[in-house]
Amino acid sequence: MKASGLLVIILVTCILNCHLVEANGWKQKEFTIAAWCPPPNTAENMRSMANDNYNLINVEFWNDPMGPFVDPTEQLNIAGQNGMKAMLYSLLITPSTLDNPVQRAKLDQLIDKAKNNPAMEAYFVADEPQASAFPTLLRLVSYIKERDPNHLAFINLFPSYANQQQLAVDLKEAPKGPVGIPDNYLGAGTNADTVKFYAEYLRQYINVVKPEFISYDHYHFMANNDGEQYFLNLALIRNAAVRADLPFFNVIQSCRWESGWRLPTGGEMRWLAFTTLAYGGRGICWFVYWGTKQNGAIIQDGVRSSNADQVAAINKDIRAIGT
Repeated sequence: MKASGLLVIILVTCILNCHLVEANGWKQKEFTIAAWCPPPNTAENMRSMANDNYNLINVEFWNDPMGPFVDPTEQLNIAGQNGMKAMLYSLLITPSTLDNPVQRAKLDQLIDKAKNNPAMEAYFVADEPQASAFPTLLRLVSYIKERDPNHLAFINLFPSYANQQQLAVDLKEAPKGPVGIPDNYLGAGTNADTVKFYAEYLRQYINVVKPEFISYDHYHFMANNDGEQYFLNLALIRNAAVRADLPFFNVIQSCRWESGWRLPTGGEMRWLAFTTLAYGGRGICWFVYWGTKQNGAIIQDGVRSSNADQVAAINKDIRAIGT
């Protein structure tokens, strides 16, 4: 065979192999709009969320891991019938499951039932883990991805205002070069240690867990003032995401969940969504959707709040240009 013919075969083989590699793994298809604390997973509630321009809903199975297996197919189908993708919550999706043969077998069932469903998008793994938990989470994420490489393992990180003890990071040596506090950012209001510890937290997360995206939460509107680190946090997340070539999501405030918070206005919620978009974010998640009048949820005791229509309008605009 002539060298030129062999070269053609090699090139074609490489191209085919590249396409095979690209076919595996989670790929984000549209700007993600989700909400923390979902409604009961009825067709009516999912239809209402879809009409309000959410495209990812949490499907929850808080059943006893040692009890009977609960098939997620019906709820996933309802989500799909209403044009929604689903993130699966289950008490089985936890690192300790891997050490219990009975629970691990049920987790296998859960993944096998979910992974071929057209509505399936993600498995919820953890919220605000400490860095010390990253190796354990890697084990769980690797197990899930081995059985289902095409859907997301969802982990949501602490914000920048978490302290060193919450983050559970310890710098072995000072970072090389500047710590990266942005210049001329309104209300950066922090110090070098904040940036050092949070940057280390992000570094460990990316290096240890090897995620397919970054998600974090940051709640900005306080009862007596605005927070001081909103843009700092956005900048640090963006920088880490760009370096790792990962999309990032921002969990943003739509309620007064804590006593020190205040209920944001429609304009302030739009500001949160569009500053995330301006920094290159690929998704938002409203906190919180289903709750009470006291905590200012979007849906309060099953009834739409005045914020519900405002959030729906923001979602519509974001979906129009987010991608």
